[in-house]
Amino acid sequence: MTRLRRNRKGNQIAEFGPAIFILIIAILIPMLVMIYVGFGFCCGWYLNFMSVRAAAVAQKANLQQALDAQLAAWNASGLPQFAGATMIANGGPPDGSSISTIRYNVDTDLDLTPGPNGGPRQPVELDDFVCVVTKVRISPLLQIPLIPIQPWEFTYRSERPIEEADVEQ
Repeated sequence: MTRLRRNRKGNQIAEFGPAIFILIIAILIPMLVMIYVGFGFCCGWYLNFMSVRAAAVAQKANLQQALDAQLAAWNASGLPQFAGATMIANGGPPDGSSISTIRYNVDTDLDLTPGPNGGPRQPVELDDFVCVVTKVRISPLLQIPLIPIQPWEFTYRSERPIEEADVEQ
C-alpha cells in the first residue's frame, strides 16, 4: 500500500489565492453590506421611536419643537454618520418638516356592559393617539464599480397613546 505524500514543490499554495478571492467576494462583502443595512435600519427605527415617544408627551402647540429636538439629538449621537443615514424631507407633511405627525382621537366606542337599569350600552371616550411617520435614507457602504447600488429608503410608522391631554384654558 502506497501512502500519498505531499508534493515537495508546494503546488497546493496555487489554490489558496483563488479560494481567498472567492471567500472575500462571495461571503465577506455581502455579509458586511447586510450588517450595514441592518444597522442603518435600526438607526432609523431609533429615530422614529424617540420621535413618537416625544410626541406622545408633548403638548399640541409644542409638538414640532419636540420632534426637532429629537432629530437634533439623533444627529448629534453619531449614529446617522456611522450608518450613512439621512432624513428624507420630501414626502413629509405640507409644512416642509421632515417628520410627519398626526394626532387623532378614536372618539367613542360602545361599552360592552349594559347601561344603568339594563338600558342601552353607554358610549365611552377612548384615548387620543399620536402617529409618527419617519422616512430615512441609508447610503450604501461600498460602491462597486460595475454594480450600481442605490440608497435604501425605509419608512417607519408608529403610534402611541397621548399621555397627557392638552389642558383647555
